[in-house]
Amino acid sequence: MWNKIKTQLKRFKKWIIGFLIGGIALAAGTIMLPSNEYKTINEIVSAENAYYAKYGKYLQVMLGNKLPHYETGTIKEKLGKNVPANIVIDVYETVGGENYQTKYKGYQIQYEDDTAYYSLGFGIQAKERTWTIPKPVPTPVPTASTTTL
Repeated sequence: MWNKIKTQLKRFKKWIIGFLIGGIALAAGTIMLPSNEYKTINEIVSAENAYYAKYGKYLQVMLGNKLPHYETGTIKEKLGKNVPANIVIDVYETVGGENYQTKYKGYQIQYEDDTAYYSLGFGIQAKERTWTIPKPVPTPVPTASTTTL
């Protein structure tokens, strides 16, 4: 009986080692794969600025990583990678200067997380277009079982 248990433990040990080596190889392969999506706001800002330098305009990105109806192609084709689906990039053009003869272009990136809504402005109206609104914290509603008399 002891030999039978010893044989089963050896098989189990080989099985565990195989999974560990396979998991490490899979993780290493995954880490080395190029990402098709920007991971940080700074990466998106760099892509927008490069797009502006090349085309003289910023690229608008709709919710869900989509382009507006007047653009063709894909965001990945235009910016090099996709933008996360929860990020919106609005573009704007405004006038200023003497007699309002100068046109200024800019954009703002909007997104949210579990705690707040964010907007980051870029361009002449950056200050006005940058804000954070905290999400309300849910308050527990008393129930009959938690209310004491």
